[in-house]
Amino acid sequence: MFVFTRYTAFIVLYPVGLFTGEMWLMYEAVPFIKKKNLYADFFSAFPFTYYTFVRVLLVLYPFLWLKLYLHLFKQRRSKLRKHDKKKMK
Repeated sequence: MFVFTRYTAFIVLYPVGLFTGEMWLMYEAVPFIKKKNLYADFFSAFPFTYYTFVRVLLVLYPFLWLKLYLHLFKQRRSKLRKHDKKKMK
């Protein structure tokens, strides 16, 4: 039962954490980043600012995250198959 719960709970928890946690905090930080001009010295070597970087990251993040999410489904399938085979023996 523990193995099934461990490899199934992420289906709901991972997207909730992403959208209500990570992305929301980044979205809320964007005005602060612009106001304080954060990391201006570091990003002076690049043709974009940290503010622009975070805004682009907010747009691309769900697409990049999807690859990780789908990988978790592959791991889940693999682990639950192994667990079922052990249970049958």
